[in-house]
Amino acid sequence: GDQQAGDQHVPVVSCGQPGQQQGSHHEQAEPSPTQQGWIQPRLEADHHGRDKQEADHQRHVAQPGAEGIVAEVALFIWGRRLVERLGPARLTALAAGASLLRWTATAFITDVPALAVIQLLHAATFACQHLSTMLVLRTLPAARAGTAQALMSALGFSAPTAALTWVSGQVYGPLGGGTFLAMAAVGGLGLLALPGLRQVERRSQSCA
Repeated sequence: GDQQAGDQHVPVVSCGQPGQQQGSHHEQAEPSPTQQGWIQPRLEADHHGRDKQEADHQRHVAQPGAEGIVAEVALFIWGRRLVERLGPARLTALAAGASLLRWTATAFITDVPALAVIQLLHAATFACQHLSTMLVLRTLPAARAGTAQALMSALGFSAPTAALTWVSGQVYGPLGGGTFLAMAAVGGLGLLALPGLRQVERRSQSCA
């Protein structure tokens, strides 16, 4: 009878202890109310800090681009006399030279105020070249002007923009900021068009 009582007593003790240890282990793994009260504000502060950094980054990216658009529009509105005086060849030369300067500087400069100043050259790299193209189209016969403008929009603007945007995405990974040097080189290729544009100017002057 004593042996049976002892046998019945052993399982009760041995089964109770692991259950108690396991229960205490789970209780220790959960943070206390005091810890939870400290962790939650810390997580919220970290999240708020990341949101602020992301907002600052987006503003630094968007602001220089917006300033460049403002400079471009200003040239379109008030630059008519300057455009007429320069003509297609010199406008293209200005656009190509500004492209070399703008994108070469962008490859090496990371200071946001400096980048904002550099991006004002968008008025030259885009607007001057666009206006040069418009002056050339104006020399064409009226019957061909519409077709020429459609071809210019499709082949001279949309298709190259799409292709070069894709190429830029492919080379940015291995080159990083060096991609802007490639952009500068592409923009500088506009200088190759100067002899043909001078011929257009001479022909236009002779017909005037």
